[in-house]
Amino acid sequence: MANSKRDLFLKRRLRVRNKLRKTAAGRPRLSVHRSNKNIHVQLIDDAQGVTLASASTMEKALGVVGKNNVEAAAKVG
Repeated sequence: MANSKRDLFLKRRLRVRNKLRKTAAGRPRLSVHRSNKNIHVQLIDDAQGVTLASASTMEKALGVVGKNNVEAAAKVG
């Protein structure tokens, strides 16, 4: 049976978290979630379990207009 996108996402998330537990270097992790329409980026401090900063193409403050994902990705960071 083929895995759904959600199942694959959860497997990948578990794999990344387990790897981070082994090699916690004390620097924040960059998490990028890309959908067909939007891009979401987070800086996560795994030692404290908090999100330090986040950005998304859905935010009006970034001023992302149009359908070009390359320009949107550059503005998100």
